[in-house]
Amino acid sequence: MNSKPVAWGNFMLEGSPDRLVHRGVPLDLDAHSLMLLRVLLTADGVVPEIRLKSRLTVTAAELMQRAEALNIALAQADPKAGYVAHFPGRGFSLVRLDGKRNSEPSSVVRAPVIGRDRALAALAVLFAHQRLATIVGPGGMGKTTLALEFARRYATEFADGCLVVDLAPVSDPAHVLPALVAVVDLQPWGGDPQARFRAALRHKQVLVVIDNCEHLLEAVAELTQDILTLEGPLRILATSREPLFVNGESVFRIEPLNLAANAAALQLTKALDLAAIQLFVERARAAQPSFSPDQRDVPTLARICQRLDGMPLAIEIAAARVQELGLRELAQQLVERPLVALQAERVSRGRHCSLLQMMDWSFTLLETDQQRTLVRLSVFRGPFTYDAAVFVVSDALLDEGTVEACILALTEKSLIAISATPGTRVLRLLDTTREYADGKLSAMDRAGVRLRHARFLLDLLEGAEANWEKMHPEEWRQTYSAWLHDIRAAIDWSFSDGGDVVLGVSLTIAGIAVAAHAGLMSEFDQRARIALEKLKTFQPRQPLLEALLMALPVIARPSALDLDDSRHADLLWSLDVCRRMGTVRQRLTAPIALWCSAFFSARYDDALRWIKEADQLVRVHGDVPAQRVVTRARALTLGSAGAHAEACALAQDLLAEGRLKGPLLITGSPVSPAVSMRTTMSRSLWCQGLPDQAWGEASEAVRLAVADGPSSVCCALAIGAMPVALWRGDIDAFAALLPQLRDAITEHHAPYWTLWRDMYEQALHLLQQASSAEISALRLEGLQNVVVRYHMWSFRLGTVDQGVVEDAMAGRCGWCGPELLRAAAVPSSSEALLRRALRLADQHGAAGWSLRAASSLAILLSDRCMHRDAIEVLEPAYERFTEGFDTADLRTAGSLLEALR
Repeated sequence: MNSKPVAWGNFMLEGSPDRLVHRGVPLDLDAHSLMLLRVLLTADGVVPEIRLKSRLTVTAAELMQRAEALNIALAQADPKAGYVAHFPGRGFSLVRLDGKRNSEPSSVVRAPVIGRDRALAALAVLFAHQRLATIVGPGGMGKTTLALEFARRYATEFADGCLVVDLAPVSDPAHVLPALVAVVDLQPWGGDPQARFRAALRHKQVLVVIDNCEHLLEAVAELTQDILTLEGPLRILATSREPLFVNGESVFRIEPLNLAANAAALQLTKALDLAAIQLFVERARAAQPSFSPDQRDVPTLARICQRLDGMPLAIEIAAARVQELGLRELAQQLVERPLVALQAERVSRGRHCSLLQMMDWSFTLLETDQQRTLVRLSVFRGPFTYDAAVFVVSDALLDEGTVEACILALTEKSLIAISATPGTRVLRLLDTTREYADGKLSAMDRAGVRLRHARFLLDLLEGAEANWEKMHPEEWRQTYSAWLHDIRAAIDWSFSDGGDVVLGVSLTIAGIAVAAHAGLMSEFDQRARIALEKLKTFQPRQPLLEALLMALPVIARPSALDLDDSRHADLLWSLDVCRRMGTVRQRLTAPIALWCSAFFSARYDDALRWIKEADQLVRVHGDVPAQRVVTRARALTLGSAGAHAEACALAQDLLAEGRLKGPLLITGSPVSPAVSMRTTMSRSLWCQGLPDQAWGEASEAVRLAVADGPSSVCCALAIGAMPVALWRGDIDAFAALLPQLRDAITEHHAPYWTLWRDMYEQALHLLQQASSAEISALRLEGLQNVVVRYHMWSFRLGTVDQGVVEDAMAGRCGWCGPELLRAAAVPSSSEALLRRALRLADQHGAAGWSLRAASSLAILLSDRCMHRDAIEVLEPAYERFTEGFDTADLRTAGSLLEALR
């Protein structure tokens, strides 16, 4: 180590051996303290703690002791000299005080403070009325940054300057006062320091910033209470992980950096306006100047910042690793092990030694019961309630009263985040805190905690069935979907070594409905398969539970499942089981699952057969709520099969009843019955030649859906309002609805509705820009979903496949069969096919399709100079209408009739 003499102010650090001299008088300091001083004197800015520990061969605790010894010696010799500052998560620096005694380190190059303008303004307003404010928050949330930035921005408001004291290096409460005295312009040491300190501050317009108070709360509280008795405009700004609990204290809880819930879907320019993403990008560019994210990176940036809970320190550390790992690899590591990804030994110099070190600091300040409570709370994967925490954490070692007190203490210490919702308090651990605490959970303790966690969730899900008919659908979804991360974790533990398989099976069955209504069934489908495999090993066999695990995932997610022959055979096996055992509602699961499979594959005859069996079962047993589910399914099937009048009558009867909810077990769709029935009616009314009434029902369905949730919005738009708009020929109305569908899909994250969105975007492009030749030449083989293909053809887009024509001729294409025949007949000028389309439309009572088929046939006959025959075909089809004369089909037919006459 360089041992050249270093001078500053009235001090000289001499070498060989090192000693510190003040005005010719040596100070009593040990060798390690002098070595620390030399490093800091010769360094440029903050020196990382890991480098100091390595260079001085000391532990973190010993390093803090040396810094404290230096501060005491410097304060006693010359309070104007400066002090050693500890920057949690960064390192140490020697702070030299300027003429105004503003002790913010001038040697440190300040990075811009991002996302704290509102907080700074709020603090300024607060200090207009209060004398003491404490910035409270967890480690790494930016308390020190906010306090120092406030002192810098508002320095001119304090005529006598700003005093900053960092208590992180101070471990002894007796040294709090000397640390404060060190930053006040006093005469050489002597007399009562507290009296002289008070005298120095009396009547001063000064801001005193006391940083890192959490480990010295009593001493700081006592001192600040004494300072506040002074007259004058003095203000105190403290930072701590918990309040000081001093009279007159205003607690200012620092929030995570702003990150919108829909950040992943934003355009790049808007995403970069979000504070969390802006901080990440700027710090990443500091480490890698060439870093320049594009639109494709927005979801990854949002995912990283969300994973880090908007914590500035964690974001900065993660950003520094972009150069080493790349953006996507960093995101993946943060998902798997955030604390490992944020280890700082490989982070660029001058940054955090370890987020783990900061958490160790907080953990060691806790009492034993508080530590035990915190590590047990790590079992929760998402937000949790106060009652849940007490149930899961309590045992013989920690009674409920102790747990309640510990939760309160951990909340005050900012280790548990809390937010108030109507009727309850919601608690949460930050992800990094949760992983740290989980690492402290012993194997013996872990098994008991996870078992209680799983049992609590099963009780919760059993209550969900009862609350299903009492709560508003969106309230119910929000209440129970918030637990899905925990339910998944509990199921995974149940099926692991040392878990409880029976409990896991019960959780899976009970959790399927919640996952379905939250739009997150894809992961539960896989867990249901695992549960089924586990269950098949049981002796004796549990056929009813096996049947439920086969049927329920199909009810919950029918449109997204690929039911191969094996899975269809499983459903038939479950049907046989359900015919012989179980409650009425359990027995309904198999026929309803088979109905779902058939209905979403457009096999409407099969769907009617299965729903008829379900209908017979509920009628025999008089289960009125279950009857609602079956009636809803019958109305959907009849409307899709082309029985429009009967479908509308059933839908109207169900809506007139008022009570629409059915049992949760067999209500797989998260779409409101009020929405799905009006959506079905809108299509059937259009087909029946009532386009204005159809638009009215579709519009009402959209209005109700907005209040219900994104699944209902997707259904009301994709299957109701948007098709009706296109069938009416109103492309402008259709285009206006498309952004609403995009927004709902972004919120719902459902692949099924994404398919509809993609189809509609393609349809709008074709209708607005493509030529008629391009439209007629469009091939739809790439669209695997037959229902989506039927809709595209009904919009007069693309060429109908020959195989589909054969299905339509056999009556297997349901509601759009007449239009498919008409569309197939036009290119080949097939009169026979057009007349067949007319007959099928008349069988369905579908005046809308009849008019289209009659118009196409009339054009064909007119081209053959058979004008009277053309009129005889078109006129009765046109005269059946009593409304909708401003729609495209009726305008075209009316103009054609006039020309023919």
